[in-house]
Order: sequence, then C-alpha cells, then structure tokens
Amino acid sequence: MPRRSLTLRAAAVLAAAVLGASLAACSDTTRIPPAPTGTDAAEPLFASDEEALAAAVEAYEEFLAVSAAILQDGGADPERLRPLVSDEVYELESAGFQEARDSGLRLVGANELLHAELQQWSVTGDRSAEVITYVCLSNEEADIVDEAGESVVTEDRVTRLTFEVIIEFVSKDTLISSSAPWTGASVCP
Repeated sequence: MPRRSLTLRAAAVLAAAVLGASLAACSDTTRIPPAPTGTDAAEPLFASDEEALAAAVEAYEEFLAVSAAILQDGGADPERLRPLVSDEVYELESAGFQEARDSGLRLVGANELLHAELQQWSVTGDRSAEVITYVCLSNEEADIVDEAGESVVTEDRVTRLTFEVIIEFVSKDTLISSSAPWTGASVCP
C-alpha cells in the first residue's frame, strides 16, 4: 500500500506539472502595469489585441510541447525548457520533472490547448509587452504511466482546466513568467 500512495502522489505531482499547476506559486494577483505617458510612450509590440493573443498562444503552445517532451522522456533533460520560462518558473517546473524521474513516471500523449482568451496586454517598454491570457487545457489525450507502463491516473480526474498565463515579450525574446490555475469563470468550451 505505501508504494501505491507514493505512486498516486507522484502522479498527482506529475499531472500538476503537466498542466502547469505547479506554477501557481509564482503568480501574484493580476496586475495592470501603468500605461506609459507622453514622451515615454513606446511603439507597441503588437498592432492589435488579436496579434497579442496569437503571439501568446504560440508561446504557450511551445511551452506545452517542450514540457510534454521532457515528461515523455521521464523528466530527463529539463534544461530544454530554460529558454522559454522565467527563472522562477524554471525552478518550479524542474522540481516537477525531478519528481517524475524519482518516481519512474512518464507522460504518454500530451495536453491540448483548447481555447485562449486575451485578458489584457500592455506595453512595458521599448519593443516589450506583457500579455495576460486565460487558457483552457485538456488532458483527455494524456496519460501518466509508471515504469511498467501502467497508468497511474484516476478515472475521476479533472480533464479540462483554466489557467491564467502571463507572458513577457521583449523584442524577439519571449518568457512565460506565470501559469496559474484560474479560480474565476472557466474559459473551457
């Protein structure tokens, strides 16, 4: 019985890492940066809300793909995620990958980004912006298996979750700075 509870705990940790719930600790309350004024106003990085949302979705899908690849490899080589996330997010995600390695768990399949909505975006400097979105993730096509290839996921798991994601854009560099479960209204279809 102790092995089962360890496996279930490890599966829960891995599932949280897969969905980004482990990043909740790095999310502060939603903030609205002050708008630049007068001569401090910079040229916007995005021409429209639609362009900002499209860039955020592209960045988050890359984050999901790299995270899934690491977890499909049992948590090996987590440094692949490093260029895509802030230092704090990297430390939190690395802990989840380490838990997968220690527990002998790996991901089969991947999570899917079903829907995204722009909350807001703002210019934060010259050729830089912060984009905050709500995303709906589905783990219906993802499974977590142990070393024997047996699923450790319970049948009653939540399969669609909403997250608030903050992405920093500076010129051509993009960093996920937060991805936290959203407790408000779901954006999931």
